[in-house]
Amino acid sequence: MTLPDDLVGIPWRLDGRGVDGCDCVGLNAIASREIFGTDTHDVESLCSIRDPLQVLETIRRHADDIQMEKREPGDYLVFTVAGLLHTAIFITPYSILLMQRDGKSRICRYGDGFKKRTVKIYRMRGEGKCRQQQ
Repeated sequence: MTLPDDLVGIPWRLDGRGVDGCDCVGLNAIASREIFGTDTHDVESLCSIRDPLQVLETIRRHADDIQMEKREPGDYLVFTVAGLLHTAIFITPYSILLMQRDGKSRICRYGDGFKKRTVKIYRMRGEGKCRQQQ
């Protein structure tokens, strides 16, 4: 069983998809599978963060919009950083696991700063087996 803390400290790597280095899309996919048991529909293999709009469109094809107040662990957060789209995954309704570009993965509080920059919150379609940490 993988815990959220097990995914803290992964180094950032453009288009990386493993625990030895990943970007935000890769981190979401790893956390979805390893913590929540969610089928990511291979979103990470279908898109590159080099094209943020492609990432957003790919997630939209496989996920449903969720209202901010109905967010749950395992939901994807799309937000902006310096005008660029970025993704993270909710670990609890009040904390997210995210990848810092040119940094490392970390868990932080989903507070007012993130709420102001939130574009959408998505829940992957599928068997729905991810709603609670395994």
